[in-house]
Amino acid sequence: MNPAVLAIRNKVFTLFVVAVIAVLGVQSYFNVGWLEDPEFSVKTATVLTLWPGASAEEVEQQITERIERAVQEIPELDHVRSVSRPGESIVFVDIETRYRSRDLPQIWDMLRRQVSDVQAELPDGAQPSQVDDDYGDVYGVLLAVYGDGVPFATLSDHVEDLQRELLLLDSVSRAVFWGERQETVEIMVQSARLSTLGLTVDDVLRALSTQNQVVPSGVVESGPERFRLDTTGTFGALQDIGGLVVGRAADDRLVLLRDIAEIRRAFIDPPRQIMRFNGYDAMAIGLSPVEGANIVQMGQAVRARLEALEAQRPVGIEVGIVNYQPELVDEAIRSFVISLSAAAAIVLAVVGLLMGLRGGLIVGLGLILTILATLIVMAITGIDLQRMSVGAMIVGLGILVDNAIVVTDYILIRMKRGDSRIDAAAKAVRALGWPLLGATLVAIVAFLPIYLSPDDTGEYCETLFLVIGISLFISWVLAVTVTPLLCHMLLKQPSPDAADPFSGRLFTLYRTALHLSLGRRFVVLGLMVGLVVLSGYGFGFVSQNFFPTSDRSAVMLDYWLPEGSRVSDVSEDLRTIEQHLQGLDPVVNVSTFVGAGPPRFLLALNPEIPNRSYGQIIIELDSVDDVPDMVAYADRYLVENFPQAEPRMRVFPFATLETFKIEARFSGPDPAVLRDLAQQAMAILAEEPGAKYVRHDWRQQTRSIRPVFDQARARRVGVTREDVAFALSRVTDGAQVGVYREGDDLLPIVWRVPEEERHDVGRLEQVEVFSGFAENGVPLAQVISGIDHVWEQPVIWRRDRQRTITVQAEPQGMEAYELQATVQAAVEAIPLPPGYSFEWGGEYEGSVDGQTNVNANVPVGMIITVIVLVALFNGLRQPLIIFLTVPLCIVGVTAGLLLTDQPFGFMALLGVLSLQGMLIKNGIVLVDQIESGIREGLEPYEAVVQGSVGRLISITVGAMTTALGLIPLLFDTLFRAMAVSIMGGLLFGTVLTLIVLPVLYTLAFRIATRRRGTGPNPVLQPA
Repeated sequence: MNPAVLAIRNKVFTLFVVAVIAVLGVQSYFNVGWLEDPEFSVKTATVLTLWPGASAEEVEQQITERIERAVQEIPELDHVRSVSRPGESIVFVDIETRYRSRDLPQIWDMLRRQVSDVQAELPDGAQPSQVDDDYGDVYGVLLAVYGDGVPFATLSDHVEDLQRELLLLDSVSRAVFWGERQETVEIMVQSARLSTLGLTVDDVLRALSTQNQVVPSGVVESGPERFRLDTTGTFGALQDIGGLVVGRAADDRLVLLRDIAEIRRAFIDPPRQIMRFNGYDAMAIGLSPVEGANIVQMGQAVRARLEALEAQRPVGIEVGIVNYQPELVDEAIRSFVISLSAAAAIVLAVVGLLMGLRGGLIVGLGLILTILATLIVMAITGIDLQRMSVGAMIVGLGILVDNAIVVTDYILIRMKRGDSRIDAAAKAVRALGWPLLGATLVAIVAFLPIYLSPDDTGEYCETLFLVIGISLFISWVLAVTVTPLLCHMLLKQPSPDAADPFSGRLFTLYRTALHLSLGRRFVVLGLMVGLVVLSGYGFGFVSQNFFPTSDRSAVMLDYWLPEGSRVSDVSEDLRTIEQHLQGLDPVVNVSTFVGAGPPRFLLALNPEIPNRSYGQIIIELDSVDDVPDMVAYADRYLVENFPQAEPRMRVFPFATLETFKIEARFSGPDPAVLRDLAQQAMAILAEEPGAKYVRHDWRQQTRSIRPVFDQARARRVGVTREDVAFALSRVTDGAQVGVYREGDDLLPIVWRVPEEERHDVGRLEQVEVFSGFAENGVPLAQVISGIDHVWEQPVIWRRDRQRTITVQAEPQGMEAYELQATVQAAVEAIPLPPGYSFEWGGEYEGSVDGQTNVNANVPVGMIITVIVLVALFNGLRQPLIIFLTVPLCIVGVTAGLLLTDQPFGFMALLGVLSLQGMLIKNGIVLVDQIESGIREGLEPYEAVVQGSVGRLISITVGAMTTALGLIPLLFDTLFRAMAVSIMGGLLFGTVLTLIVLPVLYTLAFRIATRRRGTGPNPVLQPA
């Protein structure tokens, strides 16, 4: 049965379903997940392997090479990258972007097996490799726990208490620390006192290592019972360590550890990580929501729990906010909803103005119902409310009303022809149901390349396709069921003597223009081809980018001192900078992280790997408008006051993970050659005023002091290489000699020498080396043949098992593509020795890959569109005519981008792809009306003219509602270029389509353009 008739005859049931949809839709709005940006999986895991004491080259050859070789056997691998540093190997495993989050657990399991299999090949002294597949986890809530004058131990204990309490919340899945300082038991040994008492280091070490071990003592059976034997004597308190007997003096007196050493609790020195919040010592705690959770509700639960725990908080400790995604999401979603409401109001106003109050009410009710039904499906399928999904609703608003507009317009016309309301509704669905379904499918398919794109940007934008597809299909279902019912209920039957609806000034003007164009078809086509060519030329003047920067009111300062610098020097520099920044008016909060980047609190922001020469400051500002001025000011301030550093101001990204906008990669075997190539590229960039922050990622070479171990001399005194290494660590940063258990904490026991004896290069040869085979220590000079001072490479980056150095830079005063174009030829002209290669990275690589992946799937959408068109019209000429109108959109796109000074990037590309679907949809409606007139017996020329006139209102209203409904997106940073592309392309393309398509139709079907008679108006002719 006809769905319109079925809905009307079962009016009560239909309205009941409408009410249920409305209630469930409102409920779904509050139950669906809320996020700021769509989730996309970071397809990278890391493999960390420590080999204390090894140089970067030794780590590269013995650790990194073996792990990379094993990792390359993973079929899903895209790239393997690595960095080798003294004592440390980090391998980054990048999986092909076509895999989604659901595929990753199995891939990471395979990675673990591969890494586990290679462990037996690692050298002695290397620690087991650690696979981290949580590299992409996002901690949307990043809190700073700080206090003025509060002991750090108290601060750390409170953070642990907070972690335990916050993990009890149902919406929190993980809670991690940052800035924790390892507490130790420090034994400050006085070497002179040790020698005076006739003791050796080995005596003390043996006592420390055996005293605190937990070993089984067996069990005793007595009758039916078994008793476990528990030997006491382990360290129960710090003073117990001082009472440890370490030997006997010459007078046979027992020597206690406190007789030869100062024992105290202390934090590891130098610290690995340091955090401050607004100048106060702090620790961070990052919270990650459970999958599918509403992060706004999680934020509310976290705040409530913090308020409940406030009474238990130690005096002087405060909790600050580094990043609070729930608040950002709440603001973003509410802003989007306001934009959606504004867009809906604009759409309804346009429809009401052009179709009358009742027509506007019918279309408006259908639009609201479509949105509510879409929310229900989103809640069921797990699609969150976020930037892309809400943006998809706004983009699709105008398209959503198209079906209802066409059906309502057709019913109005039929009623004016004398049909009853139910007959008009039945005929509307019978005539338009399949063409509108085909047009809807075409509009959906236009967004298909986005969904099929296998890269991260495609995954980021996939909900754009899903939500538009869901909402458009729902709009068609409602257009053939609910819309006819609303027309039956709300439209009045026009009087039989109603005026010709196509006699107005707009129709007269269009009819006249159409007649003139049909009489000069080749002139019109020539003008259109000229416009398209001119627009193509003008497109060359449109600026380009990949993704715009985020609209967050915050910036980041990445700060590097020369490689090998002390973490304390980085900390003091950043302390000076943060104190200066806190005195500036726009600055709200300043969060400082030294030694590594903070936990990933934004999906598109890769945390910086640990480096004692690195620090980062996150500067929260009053407004996003303050960001450009802050970047410019900080650049000047840092250059003038910290010339020894390599600072970089950075704004937050949207969906791209590149480190620098401009990256040039050189690969080859020799570090010296790679450095020379990098220096040549850096010189080219340094001469370009549009480039700043020019550097490379291998950093500066560092000096290494190498005592040359003499095996023959050492063997004579019973000293091993390990004894030498332990002696040197003892007089520098300290050597761990045991573990002290305190509750659930394990505190390393560290052997150190007094501060005046540490880090004195001139006294290295005098350092006493002890051995278990010798009663007395020997000076280091007796077991070495000299001390060499050499330069070494502290950082070795590799890509796909080749050493790779990356030259990096950021644009200033221009877009990245402009800087790339300026230096590209010169950089590519650098002569490469045999065995060396070059490639571009950064935004260029991401842009090329992103657009290539989308464009590669355009043919899939085109094939589906052709199939739909051929099935609708059972011919080939109609699809060809419709497709020939698509290039007309470039005229409006170019004009819109140039007039608004918007760049053409990935989002604008998506706008152009969606335009194709919209114009093809209009073409389907227009051609269907023309052929409907021919089938009703109208002369072909009259069918073309009257069909075009008959579809003028529905096509024009649809185009205007789509274009004007995008006005709110003009104020959104991400969607602005996309909105401009669609608005300009659709408005201009629709006007030209209304002229060009009839011209092409008459040429394709050889219809004479000479009018043979007016005849009655086919729309008003009785059926």
